[in-house]
Amino acid sequence: MRDDHDLQQKIMSAPFFVGLPDAAVAKATAHVVTRSHPADQVILLENDWGNSVYFILSGWAKIRTYNLDGKEITLNILGFGEMFGE
Repeated sequence: MRDDHDLQQKIMSAPFFVGLPDAAVAKATAHVVTRSHPADQVILLENDWGNSVYFILSGWAKIRTYNLDGKEITLNILGFGEMFGE
């Protein structure tokens, strides 16, 4: 069972949500699905169809692609409070 109060506190401190009324954050928190991903796990692939937005509440995520020679190119590294997805 998740701790909704702790989750709401983390969400409220994320830059995207700062300044929103507590009631709005509480309403959004009711629809949140929390997930943990191990290091190096692919969460989304380029051109995947999606209907979710991911907010980073701990750790970080690397946004990367590959050039024609297969060399990894890091586009961005996202941390706490940042988001990616659709």
